[in-house]
Amino acid sequence: MLIILQWAVGLGTVIKKNMKKQTILNNLAMKSSATVASSPDIFLTNKGFSEISFKVANYAVTGRGLLVAIINDLYEVLKSLNKGNKYVIITRFEYADGSVKSLHNSVRVALNDLFVSLFFHFLIDVLSLKSNNYSLESSPIVKITFNFIWLNDTNKIPDHKWQDLNRSFALSSEVILMKIGNYNLSLPANNRYPTWRSTVTESDTALVVRVENIQKQHVLLVWNKETNIIELSGFAHTFVDNLQTDGHLRRTFSDGTIFYIKDGKIVLKTKAIKTSFMKPLEVPKDKEGNELPVGLFNGATLDIETVLKAGKHVPYLFSFYDGANRYSFFENEGKNLFKTMLNSRYRGRTVYAHNLSRFDIIFLFKTIGSLLNEGYKISVLKKEDKIISITIVKGKNTCLVLKDSLLLLPSSLDKLAKNFKLEVGKLVEPVYTGVGNEEYKSDSLEHYSKAIERIEDFTEWKNKIQVYCEQDCIALYDILHSFHHLVKCKWNIDITNYSTIPSLAFAIYRMHHMPEDTIPLTKGKVFDFLKQSYTGGSTEMYKPNAIDKTLYCYDVNSLYPAVMSRSLYPCGNMFQYEGDISILENYWIGETKVETKKDLYQPFLQIHHKTKSGMRTVAPNGKFSMVINSEEALNAKNSGHYSIDLANSKGYYFEKQESLFYNYVSEMYALRKEYPKSDPMNLIAKLLLNSLYGRFGMAPQTVESSFMKGDDLTTLAAKEGIKVDYQEVDKDLFFVEVDDGKIKGSQNVSLSLASAVTAHARVFMSQFKNNPNYNLYYTDTDSIFIDKPLSDAWVNDELGFMKLEYKLKDAVV
Repeated sequence: MLIILQWAVGLGTVIKKNMKKQTILNNLAMKSSATVASSPDIFLTNKGFSEISFKVANYAVTGRGLLVAIINDLYEVLKSLNKGNKYVIITRFEYADGSVKSLHNSVRVALNDLFVSLFFHFLIDVLSLKSNNYSLESSPIVKITFNFIWLNDTNKIPDHKWQDLNRSFALSSEVILMKIGNYNLSLPANNRYPTWRSTVTESDTALVVRVENIQKQHVLLVWNKETNIIELSGFAHTFVDNLQTDGHLRRTFSDGTIFYIKDGKIVLKTKAIKTSFMKPLEVPKDKEGNELPVGLFNGATLDIETVLKAGKHVPYLFSFYDGANRYSFFENEGKNLFKTMLNSRYRGRTVYAHNLSRFDIIFLFKTIGSLLNEGYKISVLKKEDKIISITIVKGKNTCLVLKDSLLLLPSSLDKLAKNFKLEVGKLVEPVYTGVGNEEYKSDSLEHYSKAIERIEDFTEWKNKIQVYCEQDCIALYDILHSFHHLVKCKWNIDITNYSTIPSLAFAIYRMHHMPEDTIPLTKGKVFDFLKQSYTGGSTEMYKPNAIDKTLYCYDVNSLYPAVMSRSLYPCGNMFQYEGDISILENYWIGETKVETKKDLYQPFLQIHHKTKSGMRTVAPNGKFSMVINSEEALNAKNSGHYSIDLANSKGYYFEKQESLFYNYVSEMYALRKEYPKSDPMNLIAKLLLNSLYGRFGMAPQTVESSFMKGDDLTTLAAKEGIKVDYQEVDKDLFFVEVDDGKIKGSQNVSLSLASAVTAHARVFMSQFKNNPNYNLYYTDTDSIFIDKPLSDAWVNDELGFMKLEYKLKDAVV
């Protein structure tokens, strides 16, 4: 049913002044100035509406106080006119841009002792029904004008019949103000629609209530009994009321805003926000739908040898291996290395160096940057202080991609060679100690913490160091080739497409375990808010002195995978909320006030706290506000150590909770149990098991890194709205980092999941704090040092149980 409300012309429209005015006599202005706080502009006319205008700048008060002051002044001026006590008035707001808006249609008012109170409340109710554009607090109003007509003394209508200011349902004790988008709506806090005033028409399918609004205009309320949908004429959104079993009235508007009402008050307000979901990674298939296998390993490796001169590493040997051919160059810049690698036969190859981002890249930067002069375009992906990858492009062709294999396999090359069962692994490093050829000798050998072979004969040494460097390349290649083969056969994924072990784990999860349209993406303001709840593990020292004591040091077996496997996680559509979130059973992350019991010895709710030396993670005592996960809040409240004000919380809640990681964790843990520790698949499963959760909380990247020349840097630095940092690589060559505040690439993250994982882990570890069964000396993310052994029920080799790592006697922790 289409309902149309007959609002009068002019309501909420912009009016241009176009009326003939006659200035009131000066003696009248002088007469009124004795009682009026601010001299108004007064224009009288015998035909049509006269006008009184009050400049907002002349008043020291704002908001409702301003309205009261101006109405008081209006009352005094109208009395001084001696035109009787019956008026017809229109109120208008004038704005800084010169536009004028009418607040209401003409209303009849009686100039008596109730005028100021009734007219004030009338205008407040009018404003409550309008958008925030009319707000006294937020809009730039410069003048409030009253247009009026007076009736002569021959009018014998009684005051109470002349008065239009008697409010209808907007004065009810049950009326509540509801903000719907940019609009304010006052409605009764019940679903007894026939009591909302005036005429009722009812049938089997509908109820129509004719209501007088605060301007004595008729508003039709139509209740469709079949759909339970309610329409209010003149208001854009419909709503539905449902009385819940817990006594709350749930009022849902068509724009997604929901109010939970009880005892005449709004207990909780929620609003659905537009939610996008993380997309699964599709399994590659041919036209017939058959799964396409991943191709051969398209990688290569490089290594660099250096000597230590005056505390600084100086390169002298660069080696490269493509899986069949090995190349070595005794030089100090790597120019011949890149000349070889940029040969067209290696086009599109991914070249790995073990510890590229922290070591090898230092010696390659200058040579890489100089490729600008040869027409190459260099794209650098840098995350915090790590170079993730460097892509070298010429024209439309990707010539080379450099990556750090340590970010994929975070272990030493020597250990990896053993894990992957190489016949020949890392060799003993030959070190030149002879006479002459000083450029190949370190100032000292004290920096070596491993076994070395001292060689005095330069020729012998040179041959051996070349073999040593090339063998490092061969060993790394063989490891990566085996890694590629195992991952390809198990999950049909190409490791060269991923730069880090978390990104590889993320790809496996998305391709084989992630449900569709379930995991919400968190961006912008939502990400920034949720970030406050993502505080990681807890590390605390309570008793450093354990002399004459025995300490039992326990670690949790894979804490994060354990809680990922056992817990339910927030997912589905997201909703913003404000109020008592405890009336819902949904998972939420919100800001709330917290108070510990007095002098809590081992507080366990932690926050990020800004100090002079930067941000610190602390678990405070006393009263404070924090952004917290619902599971952690419930755990703290049930512990008896905290009181948490959930009635005045604000944040985000989620449509549902699901076990999102059980299958992924189960698969990886089963692989660890299936293969012995000596098998590379055991190591791969271990790395993948522990590396997934953090990828969901990856911070957005706003910094772009590149090489450029001095003139380009000068031009860039002069631009507004960007932050520039740089380091000089060579003459007229700079490595530049530009932060323009704009997110680079897709923000494919769900911080709510990462935050929830760490929250569940902290909940698990909190049971060892303030525990009367033992003294807790030290704890970190997944370990405890206590002075008594745990019961056997806690200790087990399975996922999520404790294992005894050490027994310490007479320790200082």
